[in-house]
Order: sequence, then structure tokens, then C-alpha cells
Amino acid sequence: MEKILVVDDVFESLLIGLEKHLGAEIHYYPDINPEKIPQKLSEDNYTGLVIRSKIRISRALLSHAPILQWIARAGSGIDNIDAEIVDDPNITVINADGANANSVAEHVLGMILAFQHRLILADQHVRMGEWDREAHRGTEIRGKTVGIVGVGHTGSALAKVLSGFGAHVIGYDKYKVGFTTDHVEQVDFEELCVQSDIISFHVPLSDETHSLIGADFFGRISRKPLVINASRGKVMDLNAAITALEKGQISGLCLAVLPDEPPLKNDSHHNTKSYRRLFEFEDVMFSPHVAGWSKESYRKISDRLLENILKYKGM
Repeated sequence: MEKILVVDDVFESLLIGLEKHLGAEIHYYPDINPEKIPQKLSEDNYTGLVIRSKIRISRALLSHAPILQWIARAGSGIDNIDAEIVDDPNITVINADGANANSVAEHVLGMILAFQHRLILADQHVRMGEWDREAHRGTEIRGKTVGIVGVGHTGSALAKVLSGFGAHVIGYDKYKVGFTTDHVEQVDFEELCVQSDIISFHVPLSDETHSLIGADFFGRISRKPLVINASRGKVMDLNAAITALEKGQISGLCLAVLPDEPPLKNDSHHNTKSYRRLFEFEDVMFSPHVAGWSKESYRKISDRLLENILKYKGM
């Protein structure tokens, strides 16, 4: 009987499906302390491991699971799995590609609307007894050019919802061509930087994309765009973003992810001063890495992951 260790919270459909279709013995520890996972792996002969974001998968960790055959991540990205593991022919890495795309798209749309119409500040000021209508005059999405960097599942979903608002959506993707549709026009990166009033990043974290939202990017833009990062925190260079805000190169930032999460968990961290500086700007909006974690996507991720595991098993 195949034994599968699950070390994070997943929707029950995944557990039920693995038992039903694989006849597997599931050991489910959603609240396990990450430090105890190596010991737990050593206690039994697991062939499958299901994770989310609690741990990083390294060669050292897998030394505790000598017969492990596959790792499944309940999410779209796999950046918490070391590249050498992803490339290992003896280990299959499985994810839930695209399962949370609509959730992220709606979250980003919500951030854009809140920023463009100054909703958070408006709410705060009314609660303080103020009634300054002119200070909270909004700006419509219709007629704006929105650039999407990374036109995969999530970028495509965002393009679709934005086109419904009458925006002109343009997209750049280093690894895709010919993706122009009714919702998005393919352009090169330079054109996207120059033409966009709003720019949203939806790329995986890799050596190529680390600090992609950095000094070089901010030097290319020309319309003082609103910049959104809903991919991974380390895609953005914090200090370069702060400099861009101070120089007025951008109109604001919407950050659904951060390089360190939570950002102020350790006051001695080298990025602490940067976070405190970012918190001083009124034109910066944050959310706690929940863009892809809607109530609906919680189930969709488990359902898609089960589907992909079964495909790997030839079922």
C-alpha cells in the first residue's frame, strides 16, 4: 500500500480522492511543526509527499525519505522546491497549475479598483469625521492601458476581467508567443513599460525573475504607472521600489506578496527598515499573500492537484 504524508492544510477532496483512487494510506498532519517534518518522514516509508508553503524541499530534507517518488504542492508555484529536486529524474514534482488563477485575478482587480478610487483612504478619512470629496476623486480603469508581465493562467485570467472594464490590455511573456486574443495584445517588454498606466507582474520566481521589479524596470517606465506584484515577493527589489516612490516614478504599489512573510516577524531582519519605510507611503497597498487563497480556490487547488497526481499515476 502506498503511503502519503500530507504536511499542510488541504481540502478534504484531495485526501478522499487519494484514498479512493490509489488505495493509499494517508498520514495527515496539517498543523505539524516544520522542524518535525524530517523526523516524520523518517518514521515511515513514504512514496508521496503533499506540501503547500510550510517547508522548503531540499536534498537534505529528502535524505529522510529514501523511497519518495513524488512531491505534490497545493499551489501553482514550485519555488519552495529546490531546482535540483525539480530536475531530479527520480522525483516527480506535481502542482495545481491554474487552479487559483481566477482568485488572483479578482484579488488584483480589487486592489486596482481600491487604489484607483482611493477607497481605503476614503474609508479611513470618513471614520475620522472628514468629508473631503475632492481628495478622494477616483480614476477609472476604462481607457487605461494595463500591462501584464507573465501571461500564463493567472495573467490570462486577469486580462479577461480587465478587458471587461474597457481597459486596453497588453502583455509580455518571455516564454510565450502568439497569445494575442480579444482580451490581450502581445507586445515586447520595452513597449509594455513605456505604454502602460498600470503594470501587474505574474511570473514564477527564478534566477531570471529575482528583482525583476528593480532599478532597470523603473528606469524603463514613462507613465508613472501603478505597479502590482502578485507573483512572488522576491521578484521585487524593495529598495528600488522605495526609490521609485520617492522620485515619483510610479503612482503607487499594490503588493500581494513580500520577500519576507510576515514582514516584521523578526525586527533584526535586514529588510525591516525597508518595510517600515514602505508602510509610510499612502500610495502603497498590501495584502497578506492571500490573492490565490479564496474560499473557492481552496477546493479548486485540491481538486486540480488530485487530477494531476492521478495523471502522473496513469489514471
